[in-house]
Amino acid sequence: MSNVFVQNVSKVFVSTRGEPVQALCHVSFDVKQNEFFSIVGHSGCGKTTLLNLIAGFDRPSEGRVVVGGRDVLNPSWERGVVFQEHALFPWYTVQQNISFGLEMKGLARQEREQLVRYYIDLVGLTGFEHKTRGNSPAG
Repeated sequence: MSNVFVQNVSKVFVSTRGEPVQALCHVSFDVKQNEFFSIVGHSGCGKTTLLNLIAGFDRPSEGRVVVGGRDVLNPSWERGVVFQEHALFPWYTVQQNISFGLEMKGLARQEREQLVRYYIDLVGLTGFEHKTRGNSPAG
């Protein structure tokens, strides 16, 4: 059974001029449990679009994306993404940024707090738990 199954996936975006832009066209592949795969291609060929579909950040215009036997309909704690750029909420504290995913996963407050303390200590951020970048979500 495949762990990642991409079947006949296409993605069309609409340009600022209202014109369709084909980012992916009928892409299909599967990755079995414990297999490793890479997505390689030139700039603008749809690599990031495909990864966003697998992560659940976006939905295909056509086709189907299945991970772990379930259709990908939205983001989930069961799929992780390592971004090329930082992906923190600058208006959150260090502690809140670390806790965010754990909260989305539904962990109890006490367990979240324990894990956050552990990871803050592990990476040497003790004393910086309540620091932010100082930006609000509004700008």
